[in-house]
Amino acid sequence: MTIHEAIVTRIKQLMKKNNVNQSTLSKITGIPKSTINDLLNYRTKTTSSLYIIKISKAFGIKISEFFNNDIFNNLAPPKFNNKK
Repeated sequence: MTIHEAIVTRIKQLMKKNNVNQSTLSKITGIPKSTINDLLNYRTKTTSSLYIIKISKAFGIKISEFFNNDIFNNLAPPKFNNKK
């Protein structure tokens, strides 16, 4: 699992645990619904740290709590595009 996949999985876990859908998450974070939809459906390759901060605050957790989850153990190393 990549770091991006782990972040998306964690967001989905928090949404399920708190019974929050994409529309509600958009409203409480101020992140556009289309951006949340793109993020959760892997149409983006990165996740903004600002979004993680906003999402963490929306669920009433610290960023350290967001990342304190087993899904962040054993992540695949990042792939770098070494075009010359």
